[in-house]
Amino acid sequence: MKRGNLKWKLLAVLAALIAAGVYYYVALPAVNIHSKGFWGFLIGIVVVFLIVYSLRKKTTDVRELKSYLGFKIGAGIIGLLLVFLIVGTVLSSPIVNAKKYYNLVEQEERNFTEDIPQISFDQIPILDRDSAIILGERKMGSIVDMVSQFEVSDLYSQINYQEVPVRVSPLVYASTIKWFTNQSEGIPAYIMIDMATQDTQCVRLEEGQYIKYSLAEYFNRNIYRHLRFRYPTYIFNDLSFEVDEEGVPYWICPVKQYNIGLFGGVTIGRVVLCNAVTGETADSVSYTHLTLPTILRV
Repeated sequence: MKRGNLKWKLLAVLAALIAAGVYYYVALPAVNIHSKGFWGFLIGIVVVFLIVYSLRKKTTDVRELKSYLGFKIGAGIIGLLLVFLIVGTVLSSPIVNAKKYYNLVEQEERNFTEDIPQISFDQIPILDRDSAIILGERKMGSIVDMVSQFEVSDLYSQINYQEVPVRVSPLVYASTIKWFTNQSEGIPAYIMIDMATQDTQCVRLEEGQYIKYSLAEYFNRNIYRHLRFRYPTYIFNDLSFEVDEEGVPYWICPVKQYNIGLFGGVTIGRVVLCNAVTGETADSVSYTHLTLPTILRV
C-alpha cells in the first residue's frame, strides 16, 4: 500500500470520526433503529467519507467520481440506507397497518363517578397556559434582584402539588452572557401558580440546591444531553418540569416505544425521572413505579 493512499484513508477516517462526534454532541440522535435521526446520522458519516474521497481524487465531477470503486461503495451504502428508511416509513404507516393501529389502545369499561372523584368548587382549575404565562412574566418583573438575570420558561407544566392544581415553570438565563455569569451556581428559583386562585409565587431554592440541569444549559448540563449520555438508546418525548411534595424540582422524561414497524404506533413505554438539582436519574418501566407524587402529563 502506498504511503499516500494510507494517508488519505487515515484522513478520511479521522474526518468522519470528528464530524460524527460533533454531530452527535449537537443533534443528540438516539442510537436506535427506530430513530430517523439515527439513520440521518449514518448517512452523514458516509457523506463525509465521500467528500474526503473526492478531495483525494482532486475532482468534484460526479461523472468522473462514478468511475471510482470507493465512490460507488459509498453511494451504494447511502442508497441502501435511504431505501431502508423509506420502506420502513411506508410499512409503519396507518395505511398499511390500520388494524394494528386500531388495536393499539386497549378498550376497558369503567365507572366515571368512581374513577373521577368530585372536588370542591374552590379547587377547580380555571387558569390556562396562556394566562399563566402572563402572570409568570408579571411576577418575574417584580423581582428586582433576578429580573435582569433570568426569565421564565414557557413550559408551565400542570401538576397537583399538595392536592392543589398548579402550574410550575423554571427560570431560564436571560441571555448567553447571563448564562456565562450565573451557570456555575445554577438557576435559583421556579414559578408556581395556583390554577384556582391565580396566586403566583416565585419559589426560591436554598443556596447550593439550585437547578443545575435544564433546557437553558448549553453543554453537558443541558437536560437532553445529560439524558442522552446516560441513556444513548432512548428516544425521549417532550419533557415536563415538575416538583415533588417538598418542592424539589424534577424533570419527567417519557421514553417513546414503537409498536408498529420501525416508526409507527408510538406510545410511552417507560419514564425516566431526573433530579434537576443533582442530575440523578431513576428509570421506571411504568408510571406507578415513580416516586414523584404527581400526575404525569406526557
